[in-house]
This record gives sequence, C-alpha cells and structure tokens, in this order.
Amino acid sequence: MILDTTWTDAQLVLAYKDGDKTAWDVLCRRYRGRIHRICYRKGITNPEDVNDLTQEILLHAMQNIYQIRKPDSFYEWVSRIAVGIITKWIQTESKRRSLNYLLCAECTVTDSGEVLNPIHLGPEQRTIAAEYLGIVLGLVDCLCASEREVVLMHFSGMKHKEIAADLGISVNAVTVRLCKGKKNLKVLLESEYPNVHVDLVA
Repeated sequence: MILDTTWTDAQLVLAYKDGDKTAWDVLCRRYRGRIHRICYRKGITNPEDVNDLTQEILLHAMQNIYQIRKPDSFYEWVSRIAVGIITKWIQTESKRRSLNYLLCAECTVTDSGEVLNPIHLGPEQRTIAAEYLGIVLGLVDCLCASEREVVLMHFSGMKHKEIAADLGISVNAVTVRLCKGKKNLKVLLESEYPNVHVDLVA
C-alpha cells in the first residue's frame, strides 16, 4: 500500500503498473485541482461540468496509463489528454447550445447569423457556435415555403402578432406553422448532428 505521498510521479506510475491501486488515488488527489484549473482556463465555469470532465479525464488516463512512455512526465501527459477531451466537449456543447438557442422562442438571429440574446458562452465556444449557426440557418431552406417564412421571421425577432399582420394570417396559423417548422427543423438538425441532443422549445 502507498503510504508515502511524497513519492514522485514516476514512482507512483510504476507502482500502479505493478498492481498497487492506491498509487492511482495519490495521483488523482495530486492533480485533480490542476485539471479543474485547465477546465476553467478553457472557459468551462459550471462546477458540475468541471467535475464530470475531470472524472472523464482521469478515467481515460487510468485506462491508458500503460501507454505512458515517460512516467516522470505524468502531468504533461495527462494535461494533453485533458486538453483533447475538453476541446471535444466544447465543440459538442457549442453545437448543442447553438441549436437549442436557435430553436428557443427567445432567440433573435440577425441576417449575418449573430445571436443577439446572450448564450453564456466563452469566446472560444462563441466562435464555434457561430460556425454551426450558419449551417443551421442553411437548413431552414429545406422547410416548405409557409413554414420557412414564419421560422425566419421568428428568428429575426418578430412576435407572433407581427408575423400574423405581415402575412395576413391569424396568430393561431402562425403558431401552427412555427410549431411544424421547428419540429421539421429538429429532424433536419438531428440528421445533421446525430450525437448532439437538441431540445425543442415551442
């Protein structure tokens, strides 16, 4: 059993490889806080997300520790794993948030694809989100004409009454077309992004 927590990273890695599972616990306690800080530096501020990512990173490192070539460079090795996992998470999360906010009734999108309502993303996530918003707006063209015009007017910030007045239809008709348009857009989005969960907000 590992009792001396002053052991070097190399000693702990080798001990774990030799079957001493407590060595991994020491490594986790030693670097959990640093992995948290990597998450925060990448713009991830939700404590639950940080904890979940840290667990995923440490689990991935534990499963692949036998591949480490330089045990004395354990932190550099686990940092590379962390950056890779965090980057992938940011990309997936940015897709999800972009799509969800684009479908949200409170969302306003300009002609250039800019989301006017804040989506609480960091600079890196916002850049990724903007790329996907362009793709999503392009998918709107696949909707039928009646749904497409209502959806686009809705995304531009117009209220139901304004859309109804502009198109010369009832508010109820606007609601029906918008609901159908969002549902059909969701199908297109899920086809485009099968691994990203999209919430449909009526």
